[in-house]
This record gives sequence, C-alpha cells and structure tokens, in this order.
Amino acid sequence: KEEIFGWCWYGGVATEDKVSFSYARSSGPGGQNVNKVNTKVDLRFKVSEADWLEDKVKEKLKELHGNKINKEGELCLQAQTHRTQEANKKEALEKLNQYIEEAKVEKKERIPTVVPEWAKEQRIKEKKRRSEYKSSRKVERP
Repeated sequence: KEEIFGWCWYGGVATEDKVSFSYARSSGPGGQNVNKVNTKVDLRFKVSEADWLEDKVKEKLKELHGNKINKEGELCLQAQTHRTQEANKKEALEKLNQYIEEAKVEKKERIPTVVPEWAKEQRIKEKKRRSEYKSSRKVERP
C-alpha cells in the first residue's frame, strides 16, 4: 500500500490532501498485460479529516455515497477501466472530485405555486359545462 499526497481540485484551488492508493490486478482491458501488472487503483479518502471541506458538504457526501464509506470513515473508490495505472489513478481522483462537486450543490427549496381565483373559477365552469354536455347525451329509458 502506498501513501501519497494527491492533488484534489476543489473550487478552482488545488489543495494537497492525504489520499491513499493501493493497487491490484485489474479485470479490465489489457490482454496478457492484465495478468502481470497491477493497474487497478483503490483510492481511500478520509472524509472526516478533510478540513478544507465544509461540514455540510461532508455530511452530504456521506448521505449521497454512504454505501462507499467504510467503518473507518474512508470513501473507497475503484478505477480499472484503463490499461495503465496512471490513467486509472487519474480517473479515481476525477471520480472523487466529481462526488465532491455533487455534494457541493445545494438542493433548491420548492416554492409551491399559488393558483389564482379566476383560474379556479374557470376550471369549475369548464367542469360544469362538460358535465352538462355529457349528461345531455344520455337517453332516458322507460
């Protein structure tokens, strides 16, 4: 297992934060290369120790991707689509940054629409007109 400092782009400012990577053999593309080179990247990111993230962003990250967070509070990501370790490492960091960007977006509060009185009256008039039209089609039976 290798510990490095990865560059995480957040809000246009690069901050150095501890991200741990581990490598394994990938099941992705690569032919015979797959059997001998560790190209799969497992990224682990401690959400609680990221002091450069706001608390509400951390909470939203835990809410959105709680199934990817283990008991130690680490967000675990995997990347194995590329043939090289560097490309998979880059993809894992991009995925992490994408998750952080998703957590930054605040949900807009819904403002309920107010239906004007004239629209309510018009709707009721139209219902009555339609009802009368349909009832006029009925044939009285003896």
